[in-house]
Amino acid sequence: MGTTLGDYVLKLQLGFEDHSYANVYSPTSPLTMTTKKRAPKKLSIPQQQYGQGKTVGQVAEALENKYGIVEAFFGMQEDYIVDNFEAAYANGLDSGMSGGQWDVAWDPAPLQPKFRRAISTRQFDGVLRGVPTKASQGGVSHLRKDPFKKGASPRPSFMNTGMYMRSFSAWLEP
Repeated sequence: MGTTLGDYVLKLQLGFEDHSYANVYSPTSPLTMTTKKRAPKKLSIPQQQYGQGKTVGQVAEALENKYGIVEAFFGMQEDYIVDNFEAAYANGLDSGMSGGQWDVAWDPAPLQPKFRRAISTRQFDGVLRGVPTKASQGGVSHLRKDPFKKGASPRPSFMNTGMYMRSFSAWLEP
């Protein structure tokens, strides 16, 4: 999405911070401190092998190609995005016409918790083909020592470790 204010073009970018899955419990991991504290003292073999050599960016690209998650999220939030951007644009226009600075001060950061909420509340289930995923229905979670434990409770799709969901970011680019 892009818009022009005079000669100024802004583009809304939706993407992911590129963390390594090998650093799931490191200080630079996007997981919350409580999740990191729950981390097992010694990782099981499936936990050690999970995402080996992969980054969140690579996983996000594969998921986008297969499911179109970010595109669907944009569609779900389009009214919110347009309404808030129009309000910021109007404020910038108002300021510029009053002799102030022509500035569109819209912060897309609230989209980040909205994305997390969309995943954790299963808003993609039945909307995207193949969602809920078989792994989510089986309760597969690499936060547990035995990720494939039989009888585990189902979890939301795309929330295996939380790295993907927590690495989502939204920003404006000139």
